[in-house]
Amino acid sequence: MSDFRIAALLVAGTLLTALSAGNICAAPATQPAAADTFTISDMRVQMIAGFTYLYDSSETTLEKMGDPIGRTIPALEKEIAAGKFHPVGPLAFVYRDMKDVSQPFQLDIGFPVPPDTAAVGDFKTRKVEPFKCATVLYSGPMSKISEAYQKLISQIFAANLKQTTTIQEFHLYWEGAESPNNVVLIQVGIE
Repeated sequence: MSDFRIAALLVAGTLLTALSAGNICAAPATQPAAADTFTISDMRVQMIAGFTYLYDSSETTLEKMGDPIGRTIPALEKEIAAGKFHPVGPLAFVYRDMKDVSQPFQLDIGFPVPPDTAAVGDFKTRKVEPFKCATVLYSGPMSKISEAYQKLISQIFAANLKQTTTIQEFHLYWEGAESPNNVVLIQVGIE
């Protein structure tokens, strides 16, 4: 198993605990999916449009990434509640420079915002360039998201695509770490 595949699986497992600390959740569905169900789409190669991103960036490791997630999500919620910025897209995680599972990488956590949005408190803004990537859409509890990463990475290898060191995740719908109704778009950069 490649270092990148191991990193992707470890990222998914770490998110299970870390995201449960945040409250950026929807109200529970009136008829939730069965607790043991999840779905994973087939891989698609896409060019994702660029966007303006309000975010905080931390150098972290897979073992310690829960710390910046647990710190950043509540701070984002506070700024949204105070009306300091208005997201135009879902919560987004950008994992940069993931070259080796034993080495630190940059973790950016934030939201797409209107292009004219200024920095807010400790949060910076930047333009995220269009992103060529292989994607899957995952629906289910975070405890099973590693299966989505495994399927995506396997399909990337089977298609003879070359990965970059960047992953983007968009948390499209969120009820809580173990909700079977969560929806996440996973994007692994490719050349």
